[in-house]
Amino acid sequence: MKKTLKKLNESELYFYENGIKKTIDYKNKKTYPPNLQGDISELWGCINSELRGDISRLWGCINSRLRGCINSELRGDVSGLWGCINSRLRGCINSELRGDVSGLWGCINSRLRGDVSELRGDVSELRGDVSGLWGCINSELRGDVSGLQGDISGLQGCINSELWGDISGLRGCINSRLRGCINSELRGCINSGLRGDVSGLRGDVSGLRGDCTDIYGKIDECELTEEEREKIVDIQELVK
Repeated sequence: MKKTLKKLNESELYFYENGIKKTIDYKNKKTYPPNLQGDISELWGCINSELRGDISRLWGCINSRLRGCINSELRGDVSGLWGCINSRLRGCINSELRGDVSGLWGCINSRLRGDVSELRGDVSELRGDVSGLWGCINSELRGDVSGLQGDISGLQGCINSELWGDISGLRGCINSRLRGCINSELRGCINSGLRGDVSGLRGDVSGLRGDCTDIYGKIDECELTEEEREKIVDIQELVK
């Protein structure tokens, strides 16, 4: 019997260049690889807040043990990534971070903030506090939002008709630039802290309840004109 196995040093981070193993020294930036690419499925631990650059060439499964602070200079396409977002992942999302988030699941930390304008895909498996997020909701963002809560005051854009679920946990000011079609499966209690201009929204709200007590039906059937929407019609005026 020969002792040929080696014990993995969990604190060691390394990469191969031209077949040669090179270990990264956190304190020495000269040891950092100039261009990262490849499968990150076996990475875990704390992301250094100084990690920055374009991650478009990375793919693989995000390990649920990956935590730490996302640098605001981290950019690129995340479409090739999937896996579980650790609730301890925090930091600022760069407006240049883009791509399809359909393969991601897990809990969004309230300290994860930034511009989500370029992200798209299915958010059904994501949950947590979105208070720190802002930007334009991509019209390709879809799925069940039941697991999300927090202040949506900073969000704007077009709501996809495929966005559904329970919005009871959401609060804040509805941006007057938030528009699109409300799916009839979007349901829940309108939080008393949810306020703002809904002029640009359309669709079936018969599944909503809350501050609009005893009012039900389809807004589409009210046949509001663009001029009436611009004036902001009191919902009580639509009750026969």
